[in-house]
Amino acid sequence: MLTAINKNNGERYISWETPIMIRDIYLKDRSSFKCPYCSEELIFIDGKDVIKHFRHKVENMCEHEPETKIHLEMKEFIAKKFNLSNEEIEYTKLLKYGFKPDGFIEEQNIALEVQHSIISKDKFLERTKKYSEYSINVLWIFDKDMIKESIPSMIKKAHEIYYGRIYVYCNEAKAIYPVHLIPIKRWIKPFNEHGGYFKYYKNKKSSKFGNRIDNFKLKKGYNDWKENEYHIASFYDKKFWKKEEEIKVHPPDDSNSDNTCECGEYKSEEYDLCYECNMNQRGYR
Repeated sequence: MLTAINKNNGERYISWETPIMIRDIYLKDRSSFKCPYCSEELIFIDGKDVIKHFRHKVENMCEHEPETKIHLEMKEFIAKKFNLSNEEIEYTKLLKYGFKPDGFIEEQNIALEVQHSIISKDKFLERTKKYSEYSINVLWIFDKDMIKESIPSMIKKAHEIYYGRIYVYCNEAKAIYPVHLIPIKRWIKPFNEHGGYFKYYKNKKSSKFGNRIDNFKLKKGYNDWKENEYHIASFYDKKFWKKEEEIKVHPPDDSNSDNTCECGEYKSEEYDLCYECNMNQRGYR
């Protein structure tokens, strides 16, 4: 976690903001810091290869741990970009409702959730709906590495709720990008006088990245998707989309289509390979 409470004076410290001061306090008294959630003793990790942070001295049932390096970096990023105060970085006022957002913009009543690990779509919808029940708008930001050909179901649902977009954090660029998911398709050539067509892969998606988001002002809205009113927050990103053609790719390796050749082209059920590959093997092409 990024914040801790000083047992002696009750002040809240942020690990990446005042690391030298924290280190001096910790070296004088290694029991100086406690968890803002469970009040158990924390240790200060003053690492060079990992982000400076706090961890529980003894493992317990506090749900705030464990946190990965990328998750801590995402939290630090939003804290800086949204100019969150000490209290808003690890917001504890919503604990009575069962919330522990990764950041909270109190003036706008917006919760910030950064997600590095995959959770079920039901859990994602449950958390989003719970925020909405208390009229709290939520902005989800996902790790870019989660956007692959096999898109997790939670991200597909986020794409629907956020009107055809999601937001991802790119660790290499230290930036947030809007992403639109598009169906994967490939062109099936005409065969035996039958016309060609596009074959769509329902469970596979490709992604279109918009330009980097530089304006971190947010707008609030809601989506009554499937008769559930979801209170959401999003960036002013309408002008950021790049003009690119839809991406066409060959089918995935795990495709079990009887009419798909190894090269990805159409083949008749009578042959092991498509017309082009058969001709190449026989030396006619």
